[in-house]
Amino acid sequence: MEAMERDSEPEVRETAAEVLYNLLNEETIPSFIEALSDSSPKVRKIAVEALEKLGGEETFEYVAKLVTDGNADVRAAAARTVAKFGHKKFVNTITPIGKAVKEMDIETATRGLKSVQNVAKGFWDKFLKKKID
Repeated sequence: MEAMERDSEPEVRETAAEVLYNLLNEETIPSFIEALSDSSPKVRKIAVEALEKLGGEETFEYVAKLVTDGNADVRAAAARTVAKFGHKKFVNTITPIGKAVKEMDIETATRGLKSVQNVAKGFWDKFLKKKID
């Protein structure tokens, strides 16, 4: 974990991230959260993918920030991960995800947008519909 977090060479951090990804245990979550801000897009993408498998609500907000990342692969991985969480907080990321959808395959984009639609409908039914009726 130390090599992924502190080594000055991007290649070393990338290799360390790949090794940690293959181990995937909860002890690596803090390291992968920290890796989301790494200067290497490959490290950031691996971190997003690891948190998709390991994380939950506690990692959602960290990953959601990367849907506007400067690298298209990182944006697409983050958008896919956020869509898979299917969490209510997903509604707050609609605009950045719209930008990332361009880099996604249509099936993944459709699943993500359906999640948004379901959350929006739930919000409408629970909060707004009562105020209008």
